[in-house]
Amino acid sequence: GHGGVRCSHMDLDAYSSFVALDVEASKPLFTAGLIAGTQYADTEDAPPRRPRHGLEVLKRGVQFWDTSSLVAPVSFVAHLGDVLAPEAAGALAGALASYGEVVARCKRPQFHVACGSSDLLALGPKGVGAVAPLRPAPPAASYYAFAPVAGWRVLVLDASAVSLLGHEPGSAAHSQAVSLLAQAVPAVSVAATAGTDLLSLPDPLAGVEGAARRFHPRGGGLGEAQLGWLREQLSLAEAASERALVLCHRSCLRDSCVPEALLFDCDAALAALGSYAGVTAAWISGADPAGGYGRDTHGVHHVALCSAAHCAVNEDAFGALQVFDGHLALRMVGRQPSPATRPQVCSRNRHARLAVAAIVPRSQRRHSQGSRSHSSRVGGPPPTRGGPRRSHCPRAAS
Repeated sequence: GHGGVRCSHMDLDAYSSFVALDVEASKPLFTAGLIAGTQYADTEDAPPRRPRHGLEVLKRGVQFWDTSSLVAPVSFVAHLGDVLAPEAAGALAGALASYGEVVARCKRPQFHVACGSSDLLALGPKGVGAVAPLRPAPPAASYYAFAPVAGWRVLVLDASAVSLLGHEPGSAAHSQAVSLLAQAVPAVSVAATAGTDLLSLPDPLAGVEGAARRFHPRGGGLGEAQLGWLREQLSLAEAASERALVLCHRSCLRDSCVPEALLFDCDAALAALGSYAGVTAAWISGADPAGGYGRDTHGVHHVALCSAAHCAVNEDAFGALQVFDGHLALRMVGRQPSPATRPQVCSRNRHARLAVAAIVPRSQRRHSQGSRSHSSRVGGPPPTRGGPRRSHCPRAAS
């Protein structure tokens, strides 16, 4: 075995940088396989992206989810978006066939995809179902929930519900996105007034700094309808004493990722989580190629996965999230987020134990003022006030 995983000589690359931790004392309630940013196209490298390599990483991820004694069997796989590269649009049938062949090897019946901007560029707003077959088809809402086990619900959000890419030009939704961007970014406002194609602007964010850089023409947001649905789902979960796991291509926590990877309406989404403190355990995203991590004042873990297509040759980026009664165990293979943003509980063995905040009864919420007491959480000190908790961990051993 290699790092606790049995694998043949040909399979060593998939696990070469993965070192196992002690076996958990109890079995997880469920396990989710995780990957993001495969950005596959049968085309040459376009540094820093390696479109063909993204598919190779997915192949090794499938083998890991199906056979690793550390995580198998996984309950479902979550792909956090950018399945295909924009270049795939020129040879779409072949790209879809190659991707579909790899996904078909996975023994897990459920493969949930939170589509990203690259998918929309490759497939168009009406074609993303080709890589996200579990996503409801129009005219139904493009977001949904499912229950992997009793007591938990997983929410799969659409990060492009409000966006240029998610809607056909000339539609009311497309015009709404143009207006939103024009109000936020001066260069976009000028271009929109002149009738310029906003997606073709060479540097639309010139001079824009900080979180305002989320208002990129290729960015997106949830929108009022989806935010209302999110609040409703969290309310139902709270009433049923359930916990929630959110899957969304974009993050909602400032400073947990690069600004361009945030939702347009990130603050409203974060406020929705805070309105039902303790219900949401984690928000997993995939729009920041370098990955990242933050923890909000309500104890929610915000994990941004590294992009598979941005890996170096022979490097991987996939993993699994194991959900236990009192904590989450994040086990990653290969590339890791920046040491400055890795979970504070991480160690040299690429394993992170993430404490899960307790649900705060609604009757007590007015006294909590958005913070958590030490006794309300399982393991570790309470998060800091005023923003995400960040840490510096030693670089993981290879």
